[in-house]
Amino acid sequence: MKKNNLHNKIIENRVEFILDLIKGGKDIERIERETALLAIDVIDGLKKKEAPMKQACNCFRRIIYAIDYKTDNQLSNEFQDLMHEALILDELNTKYGPDLDLLIEAATKILTRKKFFPKKIKRHITAVRV
Repeated sequence: MKKNNLHNKIIENRVEFILDLIKGGKDIERIERETALLAIDVIDGLKKKEAPMKQACNCFRRIIYAIDYKTDNQLSNEFQDLMHEALILDELNTKYGPDLDLLIEAATKILTRKKFFPKKIKRHITAVRV
């Protein structure tokens, strides 16, 4: 990680937070949501050339290695799709590299699930958009 690179620090802090959530082991939806946010941060960093591909791939490896078999059975298909693409980020721009559109799509599906928004917040979002 480069010194004084805010983007890398944000990514590293988010990874540590996700690893703490995994150790707690109960809130699967929160783990998925935070990992989806991480994916968006990582893609943004890659596009801005602020996050090295190796670091991007390694942060997802740390997460997948921390997930135990009990938790693994509870993870959504979208999360598994996200991790499948994220784990090959170090192959970006190669023939066998990840499809960033699929990665973004999986992250978006996770982040826009209705059950993540309490009714009060959902009403507020609707009111703001109108």
